[in-house]
Amino acid sequence: MDYYSSRGGRVRARIQIEIGAPLNSPDELASFLVARFRLYSIHRGRLCSAAVEHQPWPLHEAQIVRLEQNVTDDSGLEVHNQRPLAHFSPGVDVRVGPLVKHG
Repeated sequence: MDYYSSRGGRVRARIQIEIGAPLNSPDELASFLVARFRLYSIHRGRLCSAAVEHQPWPLHEAQIVRLEQNVTDDSGLEVHNQRPLAHFSPGVDVRVGPLVKHG
């Protein structure tokens, strides 16, 4: 699996993973990292959010094959001595609440 993300063309991440075995009982860290209860977006130049509901993500182990990114450096995070962590999920159905405009 290959993923690519870019924020304004300057901050980028490219990752290639190999999907491993299912995690039948994800640990607390894995559950925390994939828990999402709200989404955020920009709509017509304004920050918006919405509540989301879904079943727990079915997770798989994932081995990072290739990683190129400048997201952490651009954010000022020092992670050069940290081993990257990845998981994979085939996804779940998500129910999204009404969009709330901020600002």
